Amino acid sequence: MQAIADAAKKSQLIRVRPTVGLFFMDWAVPIEFKIGYFLPVWGKSTTKNDTINAQIRVYYKI
Repeated sequence: MQAIADAAKKSQLIRVRPTVGLFFMDWAVPIEFKIGYFLPVWGKSTTKNDTINAQIRVYYKI
């Protein structure tokens, strides 16, 4: 058990996170569309995960 705990403390990860977003202000309700990708570049004692992230944000005009 101690070896597993020590390995977890020593894990390291470097990743790149490019993101592209579009913002529409002229619509009746302002909306932002965003998509990103998490790319692990280097890691030590960690799991490699490639992740795609999509977001839609709705804003209210006051």
